[in-house]
Amino acid sequence: EETLSITDMATSLLALLRAHGLSRFHLVGHSMGSLVAQCVAIHAPESVATLTMLGGITEPPQPARNGLLARAETARSKGMQGIADQIIAATLSPHTLEHVSTAVAFVRESVMRQHPEGYAKCCEAVAHHQGIDYRKIAAPTLLMTGDCDPVAPVSMAQQLCDAIPNAQLSV
Repeated sequence: EETLSITDMATSLLALLRAHGLSRFHLVGHSMGSLVAQCVAIHAPESVATLTMLGGITEPPQPARNGLLARAETARSKGMQGIADQIIAATLSPHTLEHVSTAVAFVRESVMRQHPEGYAKCCEAVAHHQGIDYRKIAAPTLLMTGDCDPVAPVSMAQQLCDAIPNAQLSV
C-alpha cells in the first residue's frame, strides 16, 4: 500500500511551483501545511523569499502520534462523521464553539468533504514525521497562532520562533 510523507508533499509542492515557473516565492502553510512549508524552506532555501506559518506545528509528541494513528483508523473504518466531531471539539476555542456557529459549520463541512483514505494517509504522514533542524530555515519567518489554539499553542509557536534564526511570533 502506498504511503505518504511530509517530505513527499514538500517535494511535490516544490515540483509544482517550479513547473509553473516559480523559482522564488512567499510560502504560507497552515497546521500540517506548516510542516510541508518547513521542509520546502530547508530543502530549497534559495526559493523561499519568506515563510509564514499559521498555526505552525512541530514534530508531534508520542501521545499526539498515537492520536493521529487512531484518527486514521477511525477515518478508514467509520468515515469522516466521527472525525468531524472530534476535530471540532479538539481544535476550536471554547468561544468559537459557543458563539461562532458559522466557523463550526465551516470546519464540519471542510472535514466532511475529505476522502477518508486521503485523510488517513495525511494523519499517518504527520504521525510519522521526524523533526527537522529549524536552524536551517533561512527565510524570514512569521509565526501566527491564536491564544487559545489547542493544536498549535503559543508555547509551540514560541518554540519554533526560538529555533528559527530570523523568526517573529504574532499571537
